[in-house]
Amino acid sequence: MSEEQEKKIDVLALDLEGTLISNIVSQIPRPHLAEFLEFCLSSDFGVVLYTACSSHSARDALLRLSRHGYIPESMGMMPIVEWEKFTGDSRNPKNLQHAQKMFPDAKLHRCFLVDDISAFVALGQADQWIPIYPYGTPYSPDDTELLRIKKILIDILAGETEVTRRGYTLDIPIIGS
Repeated sequence: MSEEQEKKIDVLALDLEGTLISNIVSQIPRPHLAEFLEFCLSSDFGVVLYTACSSHSARDALLRLSRHGYIPESMGMMPIVEWEKFTGDSRNPKNLQHAQKMFPDAKLHRCFLVDDISAFVALGQADQWIPIYPYGTPYSPDDTELLRIKKILIDILAGETEVTRRGYTLDIPIIGS
């Protein structure tokens, strides 16, 4: 594969709470969730869930969303990265190496994280973070963040660079940079 034809994204790691849904308790799906996930399914990259929730709770949420038609049926069985949030006294961010390992041919520099919390970005992986505005109360039906993220992914796939932060004002420091 030539450099021009090289894949731009190998793995897309998606946060659950505040990104795809409201939270694990109410599980209100973010507007445009099905369209966004269908785009991800039709793209040539792996998709995993990387969440602070237990894998059991996350799987239950995915299956419920699938049963109710909020996400494509196959996404109900989306791989989930087992994340140890805390190790001893220190916070353990969402290191994309764990998502990369789920896809044998994936290259770390082509793995991206969509998350609403900058503190979860691993050291040295800030350029692979695609920030999304948190989905919280009042849960607006006019929210278009997933459409914005889809556009960013399309731009990355087209070979554009420096697109991950377009249209997003960070009002919190990027801890993982």
